[in-house]
Amino acid sequence: MSRANSREMVLKLSSRANRCQCSAAAERLSGIIAAQRFLDAHPKANLAILEKDGDIGGVFSRRRLYDSFWTQWSHGLSEFSDLPMARPPEADCYHDFYRAKYTTDYLHEYCGRKDGRGRTLRDRMIFNVNIDSVKKVDGLWNVCSGGRTFTAPKVLIASGLCSLAKMPSLPGKDRFGGAIVHTEDFGETNIMAAPNITKLVVLGAGKSAADVVYEGAKSGKEVHWVIKTTGTGPSFFASGKGKGPFKNAFEAAHTRFVATLGPSIFNRVNIWTKFVQRNWLGRWLVGKLLAQQDQAIRMEADYQGRDNAKGFDQLEYETPFFWQNGPGGLIHHDDFWETISSCVHIQRDQVRSLDRNLVQLEGGAELACDAIICGTGWIPSLRFFDNEQLLQLGLPMPLEDEPSEVADRWESLLQDGDRHICSRFPLLANPPKHSHRGVSTTTYRLYHGMAPINDDSILFMNHLNTGNKMLAAEVQAMWAVAYFDKQITLPSREDMERSVATWVAFSRRRYLSNGGLGNAINFETITYADALLDDMGLAAHKKSWWQQWFEPFRPSDLGKAWAEYLQKHPPGQSSIEDAGS
Repeated sequence: MSRANSREMVLKLSSRANRCQCSAAAERLSGIIAAQRFLDAHPKANLAILEKDGDIGGVFSRRRLYDSFWTQWSHGLSEFSDLPMARPPEADCYHDFYRAKYTTDYLHEYCGRKDGRGRTLRDRMIFNVNIDSVKKVDGLWNVCSGGRTFTAPKVLIASGLCSLAKMPSLPGKDRFGGAIVHTEDFGETNIMAAPNITKLVVLGAGKSAADVVYEGAKSGKEVHWVIKTTGTGPSFFASGKGKGPFKNAFEAAHTRFVATLGPSIFNRVNIWTKFVQRNWLGRWLVGKLLAQQDQAIRMEADYQGRDNAKGFDQLEYETPFFWQNGPGGLIHHDDFWETISSCVHIQRDQVRSLDRNLVQLEGGAELACDAIICGTGWIPSLRFFDNEQLLQLGLPMPLEDEPSEVADRWESLLQDGDRHICSRFPLLANPPKHSHRGVSTTTYRLYHGMAPINDDSILFMNHLNTGNKMLAAEVQAMWAVAYFDKQITLPSREDMERSVATWVAFSRRRYLSNGGLGNAINFETITYADALLDDMGLAAHKKSWWQQWFEPFRPSDLGKAWAEYLQKHPPGQSSIEDAGS
């Protein structure tokens, strides 16, 4: 939380009041870096961070780690700009991707650094805060948790997209008798080591489900992988191996040359982007590259060429890789596909009911098992807002609860945005046939994916599906400081609405079902970062034309931009006046 329109900020805990300028609700990746960047700009601020869990890290907290949990980002590109990350041991690296526990260690190191006053970020954290409501009363936000109230004029919500587990409906679960856990809690179990658990059923199609399936097979369990038929089908899984000068595909994707090959609403319109997106020859060349990439993923998996006695061929994803219609991920083991094809039973079916150590599928199959692991995704972590607030703030709310006049106005804006996207990016105008997963809520309607149009006293950090969460979190944190310090020139309300509608239309066109909530920019992290830095009027991150286009955009580049911002707006001299502890 911060305050741009008064001299101080108050944090109230029970009856004890403390002077405070900034308090972030939840200390996930985005909360950690948002708090640090605020302190960089306001070093004397008395800042507090509220966290739902009992430890640091969110997805990367120690309780959520398990052996097969690896990062989807690579070393050197997955750190904050002000603290380089030590390279993990080679045994725990795969083409520079690495076990998730090293991100956990890094976050603990980051939060343990002392500032000039001898305090750490961890000193400012209040753990096990389960937020019941966030309401604005007389111009102040009241964050309520179990009888306690934290009060401040501005707030950052950094609860992210992976905070509340989505559990499937499992009729008869009371009769099952075995363990039923979501992958959020899987790291706290001893399922893989338990000798009395020999048969597993894993539900879900994404990376977390694939992690557990692989770990179960390598642990000698009998594993049944069930992927429902009503979703977007099996996910793609790619190795992430690099080509040419790049250690891995993630590093290549961090170059602006690769970033501008695909359609991006954040790209500037110039000769190059017009050529690759609107010229028939440029589109043909990009199409060939995309087809080759998709074919390479399928060939490595060899869906049709391996032993299909256990149903391995049912894992082949339906929609081309480019479209990202459903969740996907990287593989981190040379024997991944061989292990899955030879050891794992694959079913495309729905769970009908459970019985004693039995999973009954709608297709008639009955799977004996001792434990069920649910890699079934997440639900929005915004339940502390009521429907009126969700509507006011531009957050997803039940479709049936949205007033018709609001729905009609946004539908008109979305149609205009969709026409613009189809005109600017002809490739997106004709998506392939695909399984479509509908949504039951409205979309996110946040300017730049962060800022409500109707309220400038609250921001939502990293409520995005994007390729590099750490880089996106840091550049958002920088922008948030500038926004609350009134150093961002915002467009008119009407232009902000058009911008939001265009973003949502792009997300839906570009990522199909995966973009249904209007917050997907999976391949646009670099161009998004550039857009936010342009908003802030920064240029120190830019290099010579060759380096700018063909070298990866690294965290150190963000560090240069942040140093430039602090030079232009020296700490403690913004419109937010620092207060002592």
